[in-house]
Amino acid sequence: MTHPFEHIPSARRGVVLLALGAATVALLGVLGSFYGPLQNAAAPQGMVSLELAWTPERVSQMVASWSEETRMGLAFSLGLNFLCLFALTNTLALGCVWAAERVRSGLPAGAGALLAWGQWLAGAVWAVENSLLAAAIFGHASGASMAAASALSVVKFALTGAGLLFAVGAGAYAAASRPAGGAGRPKAQAASRSKS
Repeated sequence: MTHPFEHIPSARRGVVLLALGAATVALLGVLGSFYGPLQNAAAPQGMVSLELAWTPERVSQMVASWSEETRMGLAFSLGLNFLCLFALTNTLALGCVWAAERVRSGLPAGAGALLAWGQWLAGAVWAVENSLLAAAIFGHASGASMAAASALSVVKFALTGAGLLFAVGAGAYAAASRPAGGAGRPKAQAASRSKS
């Protein structure tokens, strides 16, 4: 299985990854300023509590505990979240492709491509979740919609978490193993030249 990001030339992947990563960090920073005021007794984990509310009753309790200004900030943040999900899931997808290329072995390379597709699936899931949460904070929550939103949140967290772990873990492994391999090749090449 291959991923479209594999068609980006290797020399350019680092630049694209840095650009996407910078955009993600900036968007997460802005979203964090909106999410901070959400934390209270009704929503101990702020936005995460809302995402994992599961029932309209719990959503109503959280929404009622926030000021109107906080609710308006939340509504705006859900719109901004669509930009963040695009940046974050593409950063992780490219990170998985980049890490898999550096590991250069069959199973991790295949896992990297699969997880890269998984990040795009996470983006689609995230978009649906955001739409359901936006409807909920404006009073259009139902038991089915809130159960679906929370289930989609769990899927989103699982997919993005797996992608992040792979990109960081495989990338770190490749970086740690490269010096030894890279140092050995020039010596071997030099020895073969001297013999010839």
